[in-house]
Amino acid sequence: MAARCAYALDHGGVGHSMNEVSCQTVALVADAVVHRGLDPFELWAGLPLDAASLRDRHARIDWEVWVELMERTERGCGGPHETERLFVSGAGARTGHGFVRIANAFLSVQDLYVLFARWGIRGTLRCVDATMTLGAGRRAQFSASIAEDRAGSAPTLRFIAGLLRKLPVLQGLAETVVTVEPGLHAHGATYTLVLPEQQTLRSRLRRVLSVARGASATLEALEDQSTEIINKNAELQLRLAELERTTAALKEREAWLELALDTAKVGIWQWDLHQGGAMRWSAGTPRLLGLREGEAVTAAAWTEALHPDDRARAAKAFEQAAKLGQPYEIEARVPTESGVRWIRTRGHIVTDAQGKPVHASGTVMDFTEQRALEARLRHADRILAAGTLAAGVAHEINNPLTFVLSNLDLLREEARAVPMLAARFGEMLGEMTDGLHRIRNVVRDLRTFSRPEEDRIEAVDLQAVCEAAIRLVSPSVRHRAELRTEFYGEPLRARANDARLGQVVVNLIVNAMQSMPPRPVSEAWIVVRTARSGPQVVLEVEDNGTGIAPAALPRIFEPFFSTKGPSANHGLGLSVCQTIIEGFGGHIEVDTALGRGTTFRVLLPTAAERTASSAPPPSTNKARARVLVIDDEPLVRKTLSRLLTGRGHEVVEVGSAHEALSRVAAHEFDVLLCDLMMPEMTGFDLHATLEQTRPDVARRMVFISGGAVTEQARAFVEHPGRRVLEKPFDMAAVLEAVDAVAQS
Repeated sequence: MAARCAYALDHGGVGHSMNEVSCQTVALVADAVVHRGLDPFELWAGLPLDAASLRDRHARIDWEVWVELMERTERGCGGPHETERLFVSGAGARTGHGFVRIANAFLSVQDLYVLFARWGIRGTLRCVDATMTLGAGRRAQFSASIAEDRAGSAPTLRFIAGLLRKLPVLQGLAETVVTVEPGLHAHGATYTLVLPEQQTLRSRLRRVLSVARGASATLEALEDQSTEIINKNAELQLRLAELERTTAALKEREAWLELALDTAKVGIWQWDLHQGGAMRWSAGTPRLLGLREGEAVTAAAWTEALHPDDRARAAKAFEQAAKLGQPYEIEARVPTESGVRWIRTRGHIVTDAQGKPVHASGTVMDFTEQRALEARLRHADRILAAGTLAAGVAHEINNPLTFVLSNLDLLREEARAVPMLAARFGEMLGEMTDGLHRIRNVVRDLRTFSRPEEDRIEAVDLQAVCEAAIRLVSPSVRHRAELRTEFYGEPLRARANDARLGQVVVNLIVNAMQSMPPRPVSEAWIVVRTARSGPQVVLEVEDNGTGIAPAALPRIFEPFFSTKGPSANHGLGLSVCQTIIEGFGGHIEVDTALGRGTTFRVLLPTAAERTASSAPPPSTNKARARVLVIDDEPLVRKTLSRLLTGRGHEVVEVGSAHEALSRVAAHEFDVLLCDLMMPEMTGFDLHATLEQTRPDVARRMVFISGGAVTEQARAFVEHPGRRVLEKPFDMAAVLEAVDAVAQS
């Protein structure tokens, strides 16, 4: 019935091919069949009919279905001679509607037949045309014809004869005598009618009154039904309003969800593994895969979106998960116009009772930034490890460097006292001293760049940082280019961290060196320049290398991006530089021309100028002091002892802090010259103990440091008021510190 019964639309006449017979007419036939004790749906098995359609006043069926229905009905009820009788016996089952009775009450029997010919037949059987001709007395002639382009149906014409006989019964009259004239065929028939006698006026009035009373009851029932309908309609309006509010709330939540997913760069997807592989996805999923706007997400499109090197691995991981019915996670690259996007796909497989995969669902997330941060963290860990190693190496170098350089200084002083030795060995000793000072500067630079206190921002001498960085990279750069400097005429102090700013300078110089094409060293140059620009200080690193292509310029500060190929570096250098400089409150600019070179310009906030120290000048009176030298390195102790003894001081040497405590408990000392880092008990541990037991002695301590390799040691050294000499130290600095403490 769903295929052929539908709401009728009058398309104008019998020529329309669909919906030509009212289902109310079918219901009339069904009532007649039931009146005979038969089941109409057994007779009509296989036809597109059901009980719901027969109750629908607007439903209709095709003419071909009606013809088949009438033929089955006629055969099932005993043949053609039973057809007219069938409908006469059952035709009154659906004639009790109040409106029909009201209409019949005010019509004569002749009017009833005329209306039936004009409207009744046409309204129920659109393929049938009917005419009514009134004769003398109670005689009349009725003709019915089926359209020639429709299948003929003799049972339908016999059905019409039964209706003609039964029609006066609606008015409470006798049946009409109907005679079918000879010549009935499948497409037409003529009927001779002898109409029943019309009732008297009094009978008709009684019938009108009866109908009126019935109409009154019907109107009351309709009024009750109308009230119920109004109440139901009000309830329905409330439900519709609630539904609209719920729908609006759901749409708002959906919009918030989409916003949250877009902000988090996450997409949601579901893949039906049976129904043609259909996929559903959230709005942001195509963008994550680099698909065009409006392009459908399919399994093939998803695979094609991945980097060619990742497709097989991703497919294998999904197949394995589908086979085992387990959750899975896949990381892959998606090529984009600006480089590569990293996505992480997570999902789970739903299986049926037999364990076969039914559908998969999950999320896809852009984790490019997270991957970049992880790479930066690994890079920072490597730098920290290298810095820790450098600090340890510097500490180990400083000890022998201290006594070698100090003894060499003593030797030069001795040589100057003897003119013959000074003439013969003076120049040689000077060269040795210069070489050792270069070693000392390299060690100090290593210690500067290895310090991990990246967050400490203070006033930094920009030129000193640049000079330290240049000393570190010079051995590598001098074989590729000339390294020049153009420093500002006066000291420039920037708000920065010397270690991290030095890292930036080193990265920029190395970057400039790597941009040099093959050419003689005399034709390649790198300039490190400092300047002032309003409230900012400026650092520039300029080169005459290959320059940067315009297409690559917008991406040079992106993590993992490099113009030098995978063998040159990891693509983090400039990204790290930008992060460091912005952390100082500055910014970094670039000016480049392809084939001519590049200038990186770093602008940093200016630091406040240091105020002049108000400390009194050192005294010129050199008093003889009793000095306790504490160092675990014997040669350092011996060097210090030789130096201080030569200046008239009394020196006692010990190799540990525990031994120093014993000596302090037994003797008085004017100065304690103590190494900072020693095994078992450090110099700052000794200081803490003396502050508790002999605070007067603790105030007379001068510390010697080969490098504060621990956080505790760095915190101790940076405390205001600490006297600390960095190894390798100058003899003059040691003597000045001892004299200052001895005279205080």
